[in-house]
Amino acid sequence: MKFNLKSVLVLLLMAAMVPANATIARLKALGMDETDNEGSYYIQDDRNIFLNVANINNYGDSVILEWGGNGLTLGGAGASSLAADDDASPKAKGGFLRKSGDNVYGVYLGNESNTSTLLRALGSGSAAVGVGSSLVGSDNQVDLFFGGKSSMGDWGVNLVYASSNNEGTNRNNDSAHAVRLGLKNEGWDAFANISTGNKAERVSTTGAGENFHQFEGSLGLHLGGGVQVGETGRVYGLVKTFSWEQTDSLGQAGAVDGSFMSYAVGYGSAVKSGKGTLFSNIEYRSKEVELKFTTQAEAKNTYIPLTVGYEFDATSWLTLRGSVRHNIIGT
Repeated sequence: MKFNLKSVLVLLLMAAMVPANATIARLKALGMDETDNEGSYYIQDDRNIFLNVANINNYGDSVILEWGGNGLTLGGAGASSLAADDDASPKAKGGFLRKSGDNVYGVYLGNESNTSTLLRALGSGSAAVGVGSSLVGSDNQVDLFFGGKSSMGDWGVNLVYASSNNEGTNRNNDSAHAVRLGLKNEGWDAFANISTGNKAERVSTTGAGENFHQFEGSLGLHLGGGVQVGETGRVYGLVKTFSWEQTDSLGQAGAVDGSFMSYAVGYGSAVKSGKGTLFSNIEYRSKEVELKFTTQAEAKNTYIPLTVGYEFDATSWLTLRGSVRHNIIGT
């Protein structure tokens, strides 16, 4: 992310004068193991606004901060803009939500997708990486939020846009845009997160001329929802799918098609007792990535993780939390 994010967030915090929260660390401590860390299907947290945007109605008048730097650099030489959010090297990001009557609006900066970054890394052929021609990741992302209440429950809309360019010796251009739609009430929730565009291209000038490299995504979908079971449980399901085409001038024969698919069904619960809350979750999950070179390359895993987490409010200013996660089937 190339915004002067610390300055922006300090101004937002001073203007809003409301409590600030950092949420990714909390969810990871309670067992979340998601590529994009969008939020939890069964733990209430303000990070969930990126999973089902209707959750913004629960967090009006708040500032949400994630302290960090530029993230973990991926790829070889010339890949400094291809970075993912990582435990050891987190990305700085943050924004605010405000109430206005029955409506909520807000802005968030820097929430670039790890999935998008990893697929662009996958789309950077080894020959391209070897000469410093890795694709760049999406950068300078802005999320705009708006939501409110209706007879069916809370609703929300999130418009996403990211763009950057560099017209130096190595010319980099990237852009991405998406829309998130969500609806929820006390008994159920549903969302549709739609990637409407994802493109990156790089032209590297060498002694032998120019090397061209491009990644262009088609429509991507993340659909899901959940149903409340009893007072503490929730059954949920999701599917993510995305496809793209990549080309480069470094030994790759024509365009290569790629696709990504992930789906899951699960059950999670949150049982509160006194100052502590016990979280538990079991799900069936499958992930698959496929690339159609001259011969087809495919990676797939299927697993059933069981997670148990506990959170305890030791004092008004100290909360202790931890979790154990075990794959019953798969790795």
